Amino acid sequence: MRRINSLAALILAGCASRPPIAEPTIKSVPPALIADSGASLYVVEGRDDVIEDWGGKEPEWLGPEALKKVLKYALTQKDLILVGHADFQVAEGIPTEVTLFNPDSKGHRSTDGNIGFRIRLKATTAADAKKCALEWEAEQLTDLKGKNGEVDRRTEVISKSKMELPFGASKIIRQPKGEGREYLLLLRVISLQEP
Repeated sequence: MRRINSLAALILAGCASRPPIAEPTIKSVPPALIADSGASLYVVEGRDDVIEDWGGKEPEWLGPEALKKVLKYALTQKDLILVGHADFQVAEGIPTEVTLFNPDSKGHRSTDGNIGFRIRLKATTAADAKKCALEWEAEQLTDLKGKNGEVDRRTEVISKSKMELPFGASKIIRQPKGEGREYLLLLRVISLQEP
């Protein structure tokens, strides 16, 4: 009987949910992190259950307030880590590319090497002028140390798709990291420049 109780306790311990995400230590996101125009790419590394815990299901995109919430937690650098962010301009209908590497962030490193991300995108105003028609491809870049100190870059396509996205919303692109963690790429288009 004692073995059965021990086995049941072990099974229940394995099924137990993870502890809640640590509350953020900052009250608001610095305004410099939220651009008023153009586009932004944010890379966050953290627990792979965060989005579902906050939204109940896996959303395709986040609204402005949800983005601020993610950034507050990520700036706290506990369960979520802001790897980096880049602001850039997107011209109507013209292909654009942005690459983000931040070797100073602890979320940037893995056992394989230094991790970065590249997004290729093309955006146009949709029939509904409050949305952009977005075509994108996301890649993970892993820099490994090669022979004689050279860098050997491995490129892996994460995903690519087309969608309509409200201006100011952030497309969520997920990339598993392993051991219950993942990268969240948050691609936000606020406005498009005339070509």
